[in-house]
Amino acid sequence: MTCIGFAKGISARQRTWSQHYLPYLIWGMCGKLMYQREADQPQKYWSTPCDKRDKRAKSQIRHILLSLLSLLSLEIGGEKMSGRTSQRKGRAGELELAKILQTHGYDVQPGQAVSYGAEPDITGLPHIHVECKRNERLNIHAAMAQAERDADHFQDGLPTVFHRRNRSNWMVTMRLTDWLTLYDKAIAAIPSGRHTGDSG
Repeated sequence: MTCIGFAKGISARQRTWSQHYLPYLIWGMCGKLMYQREADQPQKYWSTPCDKRDKRAKSQIRHILLSLLSLLSLEIGGEKMSGRTSQRKGRAGELELAKILQTHGYDVQPGQAVSYGAEPDITGLPHIHVECKRNERLNIHAAMAQAERDADHFQDGLPTVFHRRNRSNWMVTMRLTDWLTLYDKAIAAIPSGRHTGDSG
């Protein structure tokens, strides 16, 4: 019997994954917890109904197991990438977005592959600071806060988050006040009557 038997509170997929990859690691880390009962009654610890001490030990082992899954940057049933994988995906997103903008006639350039905030993700889009995100579970409020900080630092335009998930279209998020500013200017540039939807 492995320590996986103690983690009954987690999902079946997590137990299956763990049984293949982590049993020996968990066994070594949790050895003291497993054998904290009396040495002359080892079978009782494994086979009898759980008392409070057993439940506490199981809870501790489950906590260690889930912590290890988190530390290894693995999430069962979802996508949680390591730092290097995340950087590659982010870079691919920047290049993809830059190509789309270039196709529409904008002379933009992606930043360095790994700039650590030394330059914007994409430069050259007039009056817009581009924060590019390729993320399955984007925290849009955190991304917008980052865009605001960087826009204030680089002074290159309105903070705007361009984001896309796998198998989804690109989306754009910006502050309502900034969007209204751009929209009003766009409406003002349209000949009178065209923006009302009139076809005649």
